[in-house]
Parts: sequence; structure tokens; C-alpha cells
Amino acid sequence: MTKVDFYMQKKNGLISSLRFFKKAIQLIGSLSRCYVWVQLFLTIVLNVSPVLSLLIMQMILNALQLAFVDIMHIIKLILIYVFLDLIQSFIQALANLYTSKVELNFNLWLKKKLLLKTASLSVQDFEASETYDLIRRAQYAENGSIIYFVNTSIQIIGVLISSLSYLLILFTLDIKLLPCVLFVPIIKYIISVKINNKRFALVYNRAPDERKQWYWSFLLTNGVAVKELKLNNLADFFVSEFEKLTNIFNNQDYNLSKKSIIQMLIFTLIEQIIDGCIFLYIILRGIGGEILIGSVVTYTRSIIQAKSSVKNILSKYAEVKRHELNISQIYQLLDLTEEETTNSGIKITSLESIEINNLSYRYKCSKKYVLKNISFKMKKGDVFALVGANGSGKSTLSKILLGLYLDYEGEILINGIELRKLDIKAYRNLCGGLFQDFLKYEATVAENIMYGSLELLNNECRINEIYDIFKLNKLSPAEDRNKILQMQLGHWFEKGKQISIGQWQRLALSRVFAKEAELYILDEPSASLDSLSEKELLCACFSEMKTRDKIGIIIVHRLQNIERYANYIIVLENGEIVEMGASKELIDKGGKYKELYQY
Repeated sequence: MTKVDFYMQKKNGLISSLRFFKKAIQLIGSLSRCYVWVQLFLTIVLNVSPVLSLLIMQMILNALQLAFVDIMHIIKLILIYVFLDLIQSFIQALANLYTSKVELNFNLWLKKKLLLKTASLSVQDFEASETYDLIRRAQYAENGSIIYFVNTSIQIIGVLISSLSYLLILFTLDIKLLPCVLFVPIIKYIISVKINNKRFALVYNRAPDERKQWYWSFLLTNGVAVKELKLNNLADFFVSEFEKLTNIFNNQDYNLSKKSIIQMLIFTLIEQIIDGCIFLYIILRGIGGEILIGSVVTYTRSIIQAKSSVKNILSKYAEVKRHELNISQIYQLLDLTEEETTNSGIKITSLESIEINNLSYRYKCSKKYVLKNISFKMKKGDVFALVGANGSGKSTLSKILLGLYLDYEGEILINGIELRKLDIKAYRNLCGGLFQDFLKYEATVAENIMYGSLELLNNECRINEIYDIFKLNKLSPAEDRNKILQMQLGHWFEKGKQISIGQWQRLALSRVFAKEAELYILDEPSASLDSLSEKELLCACFSEMKTRDKIGIIIVHRLQNIERYANYIIVLENGEIVEMGASKELIDKGGKYKELYQY
């Protein structure tokens, strides 16, 4: 049994539906406590009114058929009939308006909740494809699914009351009509449930391919790959790949729909034959004088409405089960374990020292250690350089020190306290970092700076200071300061301007130092810079760290000028420290560092 089959089997049944309903109303209750009760009241009123109207119409028609006619009595019945119809229309309009308002507010609330949930996941979660698949399925289900699930569940109660009323009317005519009315709708329901399960399995199992389909579309429509698409003539290939996946999905959906339609058509034919026989039976009884014309109309309409109500109940329940399968993905995402940030841990407001003892690390999906027995100490004012070949563990070590990976072995002492005992959010507030894959925010220059520290939203003085330190005038030399700070970057939004990758790196470095951190870790800060810009920006970074008495770690590959910026070198190879010391000392030693230095 596959994972999805087991999950669906576990979720089938009335008990699971009731559990889902309870969980759904708890979610909605977080926003509107009275919503469910209002919907229940409105649904009952709207489903009882047509039954009452039918009975009143029966009384009017039967009264007209009798030898004596009380005009005033008939007028009263007509007024009641019209009044009920008006009340029903008025309540329906109010119900639609109320539902629409709550649904819009709830969808926003749920979207925000899901976004916050994804933001609370760990870095490791986003290194697993299963997380992206789950997020994709939850996004597919989020738009109105929970509100629709609750509304439909409540409507089932209303339609159940309505159908019982119609069936009770038929019971007064002939009890043998009841199984005839119920047989085909029940069979159609069973078919619907099976089709819905298969449809959910399709959506569930093709989530990875749907993400791939989205990715082809993203590359073709968002401009991020336009240069390589044209240079390497990739557009036709990606369109072809997109088309292949779309055709596969379309064929799957079409085959499932075809099977469903054929089965439904067969039972619809059977249903029409049964209906014809029942109508003939009622009319013959009317012709024989056993029942009045009003009763004939009432019974025939009761059959139509009862069948419609029963089919409505079963189809709505099938819809409930389908949405239950969909929103299970929302619950599954909301139930994911959030990143452990130990908010109840020890809060620190400064960073005096870092001591690493026998640190080792391996990723969850691997048995191989990427870091092994790492040990060193740092204190305020120290600037270390991490060097080594690609894949030696430098970036992994930086993420651990920034508090992004906490499932390490060994110990990291921050001011003498084990890192995992700290309030991690408070600790991260003391850290600034430049990653190799730094973000290029499609925003203004000023906003790109402020995203390093939201405290700068109202600190124009510090923004100007950062602007001067990192010489952001070089982003557009012909413009003045204010125009540059308000310049929209990228082409996603109106009046956007693209800048070079080296300029993006300059801006990213300014964002890092916009944050008043105690520890700065820069991963390849000069990777996209020319030699002049590299010297200029590394000097600015080093000056900021030294003059403000911060702890710094710089990960670099170009080592010729590293002694100017780092007072200590750590050389990593295959996840282990093979050399430590000052640059000149390590060159004189003639080991791995000298090899990297001369390369």
C-alpha cells in the first residue's frame, strides 16, 4: 500500500469527517466564533422554507378542487406563500453577503498563517524536496477549501432536514416508494467517492512534476533566465518539456473524467426509468380519485425534491470527502514541527567570545560527516579567514555559527554558554551574514539596505552612513543620493533598473552591515567583484568590524591580500582543520595554505 493510499484510507469514514469538521470550525473560530452558528441557522431556515411553501401550495390547489371555495382562506394562503418566498430570498442574499465577507477575511488569515508556518520551518526542512511538495499541495488546497468544507458540512444538515421532510410526505402516500427514490443516488455517491479518491491520488502523486512544470513556466516568464534562454536556444526545449508534463496531466484528468461520466450516464438512465414508473403510479392514483390534484402535484414534486435532496446530500458528502483529502495537506503543513528556537532560553545582548569544541556535523539524509572534530576560539576584535577547496565544509560551518543548523555534535560556547541553551532568535539578532546565494530583492536600493535591519525604517541617518561606507553612489554614478536610494531594482516592477552582479554584491554587503551585529560572517564577499572593488569593499568590511570591535569570519578563495583583513587563518580540508595560524606563518610552513595561496 502506497503512502497516499494509506493516508486516504485512514481519512475515510464519518468519524474522520467529524474530526475534520471539529478541527475546521476551531480554525474558523479563531477568526469568527459565531460563524458556524449563523450558517447553521440560515441553512435550516433556507431548507425548511421550500417544504412549507410546497405544503401551502397543496392546500391552495386542493381547496380549489373542492366544491366550496373560501376566497379569504385562499388569499391568506397565497399571502403566506409569497411572504415565505420573500423571506427565503432575503435570507439567501444576507447569507451570501455574510459568507463572502467571512470567507475573504478567513482566506487572508489562513494564507498569513501558512506563510508564517513556512517561515518557522528550519533551514534543513527547505533542503528536502518533500517540504516543497507539501507546500505545493497545501497552496493548491488553501483557497476557500476549509470554508467550503465547513459550509458544505452544514448544508448537509440543512438538506438532510429537507429530504427527511419530503420523504415523510411520500411516506404518507406509499412506504414502498422510499427505496425506489434512494437506490440510484446512493450508487452515484459511491462512484463519486471512488472518483474523488482517485483524483486526490493524482494530485498528491504528481506534486513533484507539477513543481517542475511550474519551474519551466517560471524560467520562461520571469526574466531571470532570459539571457541564457536566448544564447543557448533553450526556450523551445523548456516549452516542449512544459507541454509534455501538461499533456500527461490533461490525459490523466480526461481519462478519469471519461470513466466518471460513463458510469454516471448508465445510472442516470436507470434513474429516469424508475422516475417514470413512480410518476405514472402517482398519476394513476390521481385519475382513480384516490388523491386530489394538489396532492398529486405535492407528491410528484416531493419525489423530485427528495431525490434531488438525497443526491445533494450524497454529492455534498462526496465533496466533503474530496475537500477533506485536500485540506488534510493544510493540516499536515500546520502540524509540521517548527524550528526549535528555544525562545525560553538564555537571552544574550552582546557577544564576547565563541569557543568551538570537537564540532562535527552531517546532514540528515547522509551518513558522511561534512565537518569533523572542529575546535577553535574567537573573541571580540578577531577576524578569521576560512579557506579551503570547494566542498571542504566552510559554508556549513558558517551556517552552524549563525544558528541555522542546531543538530550538530560537540559544543559551541557563546560567552561560555552552549549555543543550544540560548534564545536562538536573540542570538541571531546579534549575527550578520552574507551568503553565496544572497538575495537580490526586487525593491528600491533603500529597501534593500533596510531589509538587513528593519530598525532602519526610521533611521535615515544610518542609511546614509551605510550608503557612504559602501560607496553606493557607484550603483548609478550619474544620479544623486536620493534618486539612487529610491531607485527600483530589477524588472519585475514598474520603472525597474537592473544592475550588474558585482553591484548587487556591493548592495548585499551594505545590507549585512546595516545590521548592528556582534558577529559577521561573509561567505565569498568578493566572488563577483573586480580587483579594485574587492579591495575597496573588503577594506570597508574589515574597517567596520575592527573599529566597532566585532567578531568576523571571512570565507575566501582569493588569498593574495587576505593578511590585510584577517589576523588568523583556518584551513579546512574534507571537513577537518588541517592548518591554523597567521598568513605568513602558514606560508613559511609550506603546507596546504601555501598551495592554495600560490594557486
